[in-house]
Amino acid sequence: FFKHDVAATNGVHRIGENQGADFGGANRHVECEDCHEPHASARGLASAPVLQLEMNQMTGVDPAWMAPGVPAGYTWLDEAEREYQVCFKCHSSFTELPSYIPDGWDGNSYVPDGLRKLTYTGSNQVPDHRDLAQEFNPYNDSFHPVVTQGRNRSIPAGSFVNGWSIDSLVYCSDCHANAYPAMGGEGPHGSPLLHLLAGADEYQTADPDSPSPAGQALCFNCH
Repeated sequence: FFKHDVAATNGVHRIGENQGADFGGANRHVECEDCHEPHASARGLASAPVLQLEMNQMTGVDPAWMAPGVPAGYTWLDEAEREYQVCFKCHSSFTELPSYIPDGWDGNSYVPDGLRKLTYTGSNQVPDHRDLAQEFNPYNDSFHPVVTQGRNRSIPAGSFVNGWSIDSLVYCSDCHANAYPAMGGEGPHGSPLLHLLAGADEYQTADPDSPSPAGQALCFNCH
């Protein structure tokens, strides 16, 4: 079970954290208070890009993008307005990104090179620099619409599942969430799938041989 392991770094979090060094290096940690303000968190519905009520009044960082690639800098936010601003406190070049194996903190190694995206156990993986503020930079040639609407405005409407369109924005937690909420709640707290990936709806193809009779793929939740 892969998770934001609050038990592994219990007690590291400090009130008033607002510097990159507070979230990286020897201070690398995750605790409930890093994503939730216990006096302001509430239940309710929201749509991307508006911050979810569960993260009300949570701190974050806003990248300054000037060109493709790494952000030119970051602005600290005492109250984030977007989910990604909370995530980027730890998952961007705002802080010192870890060099340990990102397989999870359970001691297992799933591929020889732990610094690669673990989509399967093959050798031809995509190098993973893990600066997500760089990956979702709106100056890049392409990106998922986490920060702003995507560049490709000519995608046919039929390419999307009902409820999604070229105008849609997505939360980080649309893809990173518990694949089986009955095993431990919703959200990106943990998942039995690598990278805290959410579950996938079954789909069927016209060709019963590939896959047969039904397969699962996260991408088809939206596409």
